[in-house]
Amino acid sequence: MKYSFRILQKKILILVIIGAILIGYFLFRSLKEPELTDFPYDFKPHTYTMILLSRLSQRKCTLLEFSAAWEICKCLGILSKEPTEVIFEEKMFELTNRLSPENFDNFKDKYNIIIIGTLENDGLIKKVHEAVGVVGEVKDSDERYGLLEIFRNPWNPLRKILIITGSDEIGVKIACDALISGKELRGNRMVIKPEEKTISGKIYLDRSLQIFNWVIDFNEEPPLKIWRGVLKGEELIDKAKELINQGKEARATVKGYLTTICWTPYFHVGKFLLICQKAILVTDYNFIED
Repeated sequence: MKYSFRILQKKILILVIIGAILIGYFLFRSLKEPELTDFPYDFKPHTYTMILLSRLSQRKCTLLEFSAAWEICKCLGILSKEPTEVIFEEKMFELTNRLSPENFDNFKDKYNIIIIGTLENDGLIKKVHEAVGVVGEVKDSDERYGLLEIFRNPWNPLRKILIITGSDEIGVKIACDALISGKELRGNRMVIKPEEKTISGKIYLDRSLQIFNWVIDFNEEPPLKIWRGVLKGEELIDKAKELINQGKEARATVKGYLTTICWTPYFHVGKFLLICQKAILVTDYNFIED
């Protein structure tokens, strides 16, 4: 009997020690100063993370900002869950009615929060910066940039706020790409400068997917999607069409930012159809004459 009681005591002691270690570990992670390397672990679904697009104004969020939001969801592994796990404040594409500009104050202290979007005078990012007491702009920068910031939630010190922003929508996407890659992340604030790449290849309409895409094939698989919504993408596609309509081959040297674009063309049986493709945001181009 005494032997069994001692075994039980040892088991209880072991459980208490393990429990104390786990509690200490989670308290340490909660109370240490936030760093960008806390992503993605501290923002996984079990931590009650809320993902928000930053715009509270009437101007619609851009497709690049939406793409950044989808990629963060994908990285956190929450796209397999119900849509209401992810919250977008966007009138044209609202996955749940729980969030509006008016009720942000009702939940700001309850969650870890990821805010994605450009800096605006009436946006959530500005609201957070004011509460934390920092200036988000990058001084003396006339160039395009992305910006990553992480703070202790000013309304609940046990929670964190991660901001993915930039000089414009392309800057936001650049910041998102840097965060997901995890390369050279350090500290609680990083300015990311984009790197332009130059590629040459054939431009054509890719019909292999349900959604047709204009792509450039530069002898790598798969070919790069040409994102037409920003910079010179649409101009490049229009000129390629002209050449193809004349019976010519459209070959060009293209300069731009390499990225990944994710979007949801439609819902199917209540589930997301999420398409992610390697893409180029075209800054300049020259067609190659035969």
